[in-house]
Amino acid sequence: MDNIKASNFTEYFKKIYEERGYLDKYGIDVFITSIAFFIFFIAISYFYVMSKVEPIRNNWDANKCHPGIIPFAGHIINPPDQTPLEFTTQNFGRCVNQILATIVGQFVKPIYYLGDKVIGFFNKLVGVLQVFRKLMAYIRNKFKKIITHLMNKIVNVFIPVQKIIIKFKDALAKTVGVMTAGLYTVMSGYLALKSFIGSFLSILIAVLILAVVAIIALWILPFTWPLAASGTVFFLLISIPTSIIAGWMIHILNLTSRSVPGKPGKPACFDKNTLVKTISGEIMIKNLKPGMTLNNGIKVNATFKCALNGQKMYKINNVIVSETHKVFHDKLGWIYTSEHPEAIQVKDYTEPYIYCLNTDTKRIEINGIKFLDWDDLEPIDIIKLKNLNYLTHNCSLRNIHKNLDSGLDADTKIELIDGHSISLKKIKVNDHLKFGGKVLAVVKINADDISFIKKYKFNDKILIGAPNILLDDIDLGKLKTLNIPASVIDTKKYKNKYLYHLITDKGTFVANGIKIQDYNSAIENIIDKRDEFLNKF
Repeated sequence: MDNIKASNFTEYFKKIYEERGYLDKYGIDVFITSIAFFIFFIAISYFYVMSKVEPIRNNWDANKCHPGIIPFAGHIINPPDQTPLEFTTQNFGRCVNQILATIVGQFVKPIYYLGDKVIGFFNKLVGVLQVFRKLMAYIRNKFKKIITHLMNKIVNVFIPVQKIIIKFKDALAKTVGVMTAGLYTVMSGYLALKSFIGSFLSILIAVLILAVVAIIALWILPFTWPLAASGTVFFLLISIPTSIIAGWMIHILNLTSRSVPGKPGKPACFDKNTLVKTISGEIMIKNLKPGMTLNNGIKVNATFKCALNGQKMYKINNVIVSETHKVFHDKLGWIYTSEHPEAIQVKDYTEPYIYCLNTDTKRIEINGIKFLDWDDLEPIDIIKLKNLNYLTHNCSLRNIHKNLDSGLDADTKIELIDGHSISLKKIKVNDHLKFGGKVLAVVKINADDISFIKKYKFNDKILIGAPNILLDDIDLGKLKTLNIPASVIDTKKYKNKYLYHLITDKGTFVANGIKIQDYNSAIENIIDKRDEFLNKF
């Protein structure tokens, strides 16, 4: 290359590619030399192999892939079913595959090694997780045993307490039973005494009447006047104290078993600030008046102002309502408020009064929640009213108020416990009535939609009111005004817009000198629900 003379680098490369190189000049010689060397190698290998053919044949598995032995495999091992060329070709293919497998094995050995390490790492990680799991299971089991042991100890402590409470409850129940039996015994004694005194007075009055007849007969004849005078004095000495004692006993014992105070009531009502939507806007329930129309077209037939009377209050969807009010649940149907899944008890509720309504559909809807109105008429009760022929099967529920509601004239006289008489419309909740107990609720009823106002006359006593009033008077007996004739007052000419009624802890009160049942009796006596309403109040 030293004979190349170039003035620049480009011409130098041109001369390299333009002039002939070594292989161009001597390529054929190199090829012939290589062939000669190959033939020489084959010849040397052949003579070497043939000189050591027995040791090679004896250790054929170790020598069969030696480069110098591969070309002569068919001459070293000559199977009877193959020619030397076929065996040599077969051996060559096997050796090539073996050599390639060895080369590839060496190439992928690091990958296998890395894979083994990764697998080993994850196996150890799984082992650690298994140990951790066993540890957590051990801790859980020990904790469970500790809790179980503690609960067993607690149960061992509380079971005797529970037994004591059960025995105490049983003792109280037995005490109540004994007291109830005693009360009935006293009542039986009282009624027996009353019957005895009544019989004795009847006999005594008969004797006195006979004595009067005899004395009158004695005064007719002059010669018997001294005897008549003595008889008259004796009659006066007997009759005057007897009359006083008889009058006093009749006044004191003028009681019936119905006059025994009942269990204090549980009204089903709402908090006074409950907002009710009307066609005039939202109004607090305490300000609603009978005759108002709610926004869904339902008309208010009556309003109730009730004493709280120990009732628990609950909140459902921001509506505060008493525990015994019936509310509709999509899955449970009509249930008590206290049983509603979303009901939350209002602690320390201190309002003295709660309020309720009667409507012409017997339903109240507040904040999207459906409630029954005061009468608590479920669908089965409506069916019963229809089956009893008080309602036709295709009539509107508005007919319940129209034909079956109760109520008295606002000016009906009610006697208080102090002997003072006032108008029914002036009675307040918690007032104490003479012969009527305590007022638990005042009911104000819309008179416009009543079918008719009647004037009922009982001897010299008069009641004015709705069609359905129940009497429970000692002289008049038990009467339903639905079944007795009376003069009708045109509702359009009736002077008062509202009728009134009461609910008492005895279930009765005296109005215009007549003992009547309270408002709850209007519907309950028809559908035979007295026990349910007594539980309500």
